[in-house]
Amino acid sequence: MKFLILDGYTDEPAGLGVPPYIGTYPRYTAGVLYNYNYDVHYITIDRLREEIKKGFNFNKFDVVIAICGFHTPGKYLNANPATLREIVSILYDFKGLKILGGPVATKFGSSMEGGKIKDEEKLKYFFDVVASGDLEIVLSDLIENNFSIEKINPEKLRKLIAKGYVVIPKNIHRNTKPVGIGDNLRTKVNVNIGTSPDCVDIDMEIRKTKIANKYGADAIMDLSTGGDLPEIRKAIMENTDLPIGTVPMYEIGVESRKKYGRVIDMDEDIIFNVIERQAKEGVDFMTLHCGITKNSVESLKNDKRIMGVVSRGGAFLTAYIMHHNKENPLYEQFDYLLEILKEHDVTLSLGDGMRPGCLCDNTDRPQIHELIILGELVDRCREAGVQVMVEGPGHVPLNNVETNMRIQKSLCKNAPFYVLGPIVTDLAPGYDHITSAIGGALAAYCGANFLCYVTPAEHLRLMDENDVKEGLIASKIAAQAADVARGNPMAWEKEKEMAIARKNHDWEKQFELSIDKEKPRKMREELPSADEKACSVCGEFCALLMVEEAGKR
Repeated sequence: MKFLILDGYTDEPAGLGVPPYIGTYPRYTAGVLYNYNYDVHYITIDRLREEIKKGFNFNKFDVVIAICGFHTPGKYLNANPATLREIVSILYDFKGLKILGGPVATKFGSSMEGGKIKDEEKLKYFFDVVASGDLEIVLSDLIENNFSIEKINPEKLRKLIAKGYVVIPKNIHRNTKPVGIGDNLRTKVNVNIGTSPDCVDIDMEIRKTKIANKYGADAIMDLSTGGDLPEIRKAIMENTDLPIGTVPMYEIGVESRKKYGRVIDMDEDIIFNVIERQAKEGVDFMTLHCGITKNSVESLKNDKRIMGVVSRGGAFLTAYIMHHNKENPLYEQFDYLLEILKEHDVTLSLGDGMRPGCLCDNTDRPQIHELIILGELVDRCREAGVQVMVEGPGHVPLNNVETNMRIQKSLCKNAPFYVLGPIVTDLAPGYDHITSAIGGALAAYCGANFLCYVTPAEHLRLMDENDVKEGLIASKIAAQAADVARGNPMAWEKEKEMAIARKNHDWEKQFELSIDKEKPRKMREELPSADEKACSVCGEFCALLMVEEAGKR
């Protein structure tokens, strides 16, 4: 990739008078880019004004990083600093990635009158990335994630959020990385981690968290049921800035068992105290099974379902309703629940407690009955100003995946759809990261917005670190395949870059673009070709090299 650093000048005190008299922002930015061996070019705004008169071509660059802004008023004798308005007008026809850095990207402006913002705030929406924090850190994060940002008009995004078609899980108590989930955005991938009563190892959960960070997860859910649950959650949060989700019913079940001896004896105090405590801790989104009601449980009793209820949180509430003949407190006191979530800006993920646990049970009456209820609850969330998404089925044959996506999007008024898998055959224990990736790719192509990964350990044991990696990479492959099929511009840009890298025999670039950057490098090193441009499959008979040589003659 080719980068242009456009220096519109800043008056950052730390950079004044430091040879070679280039500000700290462009110097640090260049340092990051050089560290990753990118092609870096630098130009000042004064020089650029002259070059534009000669027909300067911005589109020979992939990325332009514009830097400007002032803290204090002053006069400049030998330079004419850029304003944000000027930079926007200069870059108006640039088709590549536009990044804004410097004081203007924070709380300061580019006015010569001492950092006044005036009407500049709206101009920031022109840029794909606004580095409101340390520019070099933002840039490093973008590079590590292959510049996987959304290319969407900010005004359009605001309208999608207002309609409830996009959610951004971000608790007010936590400095969470903003991740948009919903229409017109990349398909996102969630990683589930967490302890069990049989395996409590906080250090292992931290390692899983770091793997999720490294390999590009978009969110993490802590599903712990063993050990000190708040401490485990805290440790995970301290090791990532990704959105964190939970299923509060798990902690509710653990506390109920400690207090009363049985999960089914949970009371409303425990239920809402746990939810509120997790909200105050900074949990960004919560899976809550609000659609399990006395009526939906009755529907389950009258159905010939093979697997019954396979959702753990759903099972807790189903057993509670059956044992006490009482309504689900989450449904009965839904308005109170929304008050808690709204106060802390927690996104509600409406859980699918009646999801099918095998292909034979897919798209049956209990599943659809619950989905109808969830659609009604989506309306109530939007009326209350609470962000909401809806969870979907886990086991669905390929021929019914599209049907499920369409039903959900229709009944739930286009709320973002969060699907587990779906697994498309039940005959591959140990390989369910593959069965779910197959289903996930089709589901995302047909309308799902958020894929919950499945690991090779699904249905067998608690996942370990390698399972997390394998499951995440499989789901990211599914997400990329769906995004390409749906015409997502960022997905297609990456595919084009890979094609060019392969055509040029640029192995380093291929590794850089790969979803797993380490495995292909290792495999190539294990059995190299005598020709460094080729691989050991074809060697001297490489099709690309053969045609290239013929063309030279």
